[in-house]
Amino acid sequence: MTLFQPLWPELEQRASTAGEAVFARQSQMLRLMLDGWRAHVAKDDANAVALLQQAVELEGATPKPPVTPAATLPAAEVLGDLLLELGRARDAVAAYRTALQRFPRRFNTTLGLARALVAAGDEKGATQTYCELFAIGTGERAATLEDARRFRKSCKAR
Repeated sequence: MTLFQPLWPELEQRASTAGEAVFARQSQMLRLMLDGWRAHVAKDDANAVALLQQAVELEGATPKPPVTPAATLPAAEVLGDLLLELGRARDAVAAYRTALQRFPRRFNTTLGLARALVAAGDEKGATQTYCELFAIGTGERAATLEDARRFRKSCKAR
């Protein structure tokens, strides 16, 4: 249990009561993601994945008004990170692609997808995704990543 865990239900209830349904859902998504990683740390990976999948489903069903900022961390990206850590590269690829559909050109999601494609043995897909990472506009940041360096020449040749 975390220090703030008893406050989550109250926060979600107050947000709903105040007519802030989207904020209440975002709070619930964050709670699910936190609980998912806590389950992973406790070696309860089946529960961890299930909790993060709930967060992904909730995020997908939550409208995003055009004038609000994006999620702090897309739930599908967080699920992809866990799946990649668990050695489930193909599942991680699917999760990262889901995140990119909702939040295109996100640096960390694109990086996760590239790493998952490498882990899944898809060199062609990994090369294409690393090239997309360099094109996002943070090419210098990408160039500092050890795993991205070996793909840089392939991207320049395109």
